[in-house]
Amino acid sequence: MGGVNEAFAVMLMAHTFGKAVCPHAGGVGLCEYVDHLHEHVVDPCVVTVARYAAPLGPGYSLDTKPGSLADYAFPGGRAWRSHVG
Repeated sequence: MGGVNEAFAVMLMAHTFGKAVCPHAGGVGLCEYVDHLHEHVVDPCVVTVARYAAPLGPGYSLDTKPGSLADYAFPGGRAWRSHVG
């Protein structure tokens, strides 16, 4: 599934038929806590008592800091330019 809307639809259908749902992040690494990347995120996720805490603001806590976007934009960002021969 591609996001919260799809997951919510599946959960509603499962509820209708009395079935349990066990959502997970699949093979894309979303289930991993990557605090070494927090320096690039405006409002990074927080883990409390071994669970992700819901963000206080709207959205999914995925807004990237403008400086990080500029540094790591491909192919013109500073991080990429430093590796070009």
